[in-house]
Amino acid sequence: MFGLLISGKISGQATNRMLGDGEGGDIEKTSYRLFTELKWDSLIQFNTYAIKQGTDYFYLRERLGIAWYEKQNYRKAVENLEVAYTMNPTDNYNNATLYWCYLNAGRRGDASLFGIKMSNESQAYYKYSKSKLVENVFVESGPSFSGNYKAQEDIQIQGTDTTIYGENNLSGNSFYTHAGITTKLFPWLKIYQGYSQINTDMQKRSVFRIQYPSITDHDTTGAYQNKQHEYYLSASIFPKQGWTITPSFHYIYSEALSFNYHYYWDTTLYWANPGWDTAQTVQYYDNYAFIDTAKIFHNYVASLGISYDYKAFNFYAYGSFSRINSLNQKSAGFSISWFPKGNLDIYSVSSLSVMQSEYWKLGGSSGKGYGAGNGISSYSKQTDNRLILNQKLGVKLQHKIWLEGSISFGDLDMYSDQNAFIVYNVADKIKQKAGLALICPINPRYELFLRYNRYLRQSSYITYTGSETFTTNSVNYLNHSVIGGIKWYF
Repeated sequence: MFGLLISGKISGQATNRMLGDGEGGDIEKTSYRLFTELKWDSLIQFNTYAIKQGTDYFYLRERLGIAWYEKQNYRKAVENLEVAYTMNPTDNYNNATLYWCYLNAGRRGDASLFGIKMSNESQAYYKYSKSKLVENVFVESGPSFSGNYKAQEDIQIQGTDTTIYGENNLSGNSFYTHAGITTKLFPWLKIYQGYSQINTDMQKRSVFRIQYPSITDHDTTGAYQNKQHEYYLSASIFPKQGWTITPSFHYIYSEALSFNYHYYWDTTLYWANPGWDTAQTVQYYDNYAFIDTAKIFHNYVASLGISYDYKAFNFYAYGSFSRINSLNQKSAGFSISWFPKGNLDIYSVSSLSVMQSEYWKLGGSSGKGYGAGNGISSYSKQTDNRLILNQKLGVKLQHKIWLEGSISFGDLDMYSDQNAFIVYNVADKIKQKAGLALICPINPRYELFLRYNRYLRQSSYITYTGSETFTTNSVNYLNHSVIGGIKWYF
């Protein structure tokens, strides 16, 4: 994203200094002529052939790297300029060119690590700093619109006449805000810290039937909010050129004030004759009470990833452990990013994750649901294993606008993504996710984006036909989110 000033320098200082000391004889003369004539395609073909035939020296590699730079294939340029650096690590022009290639290839970590090798003059020219209290600030915010309420509004969750109870707990619209800051402590270490807040409208509905002393139906709906406060911490460690290690930690404080029902028996003693002093009959009533219940969860995700850039590819592997809503999850994954043109004009990211997750199964090993007389569900803890596939494709539409599309397959319930930056801890299953994003780096200091995501989710409701018999039914619905943001580089 940084098409800048290297070509302007070529016709000036570079052409005056690139005639070598006679290395390769005719090869050097031909290479130099093609370079001064700016015949980049011919220069690439000629220098590459010469290297394959066993001729290799500093200027041959440097010219080849610059030719690839002029073709905007920055990753090919990096390959050759890195070799040139090993041959002559003190050449300021080669070092500055390599620095810009890293930036244009999207390898900011390598640029940070390599920048210390540039001359003081080059560092000043490119405004390079070994450390920054604030390297960039990132802010994003937006609403999410849920079709959950509408999907269940016409469903008879109480079921048939024999039903004694029906219940659903629905998530509705939400609003998300995040603000974060990146600090560059050393050339090899960056720290990102961010705070997020998500407020989600919730609705719980209970439909129940009292059988004794007479059959009566009751329908109760309560609205409440689920409020989340989140802290995210991530480090980017660059141990050597091409490598990045990314440990991260995400803490989520979730609080909601809902209500639960309590099913109980009431009794009435009566006498056939008021003068008698002993009870003759005991009559039973069943009844329900609704109790406000505060639910607080301290959720967290810890993740560790490592990536390596090799030619036109970036390889990334990670592992994570999380505890969400009192359940444990483990996941591991691998992704390959491909830059076919050696730049950011078009790129593809394919990833595969394996996840092992605990969940609560209603009914338990005994098969019982709500215990007669206390209204408390019986659950058992189960474990499932799943695969999650994700494909992302980005393309440059015009000078300063990129379009990025993505799609995910697999159950994303309690899954974490993007180095644990995103955690799907919603109550409903997420069966599929698809999204589009517009990215606009209006200049080297500001980057705007607008992101749309479409989620296929699945909510459920429970219907009890007896104190120990029930059915669980699923309902699919769509969720749409629109998030806009800005990244400001200092």
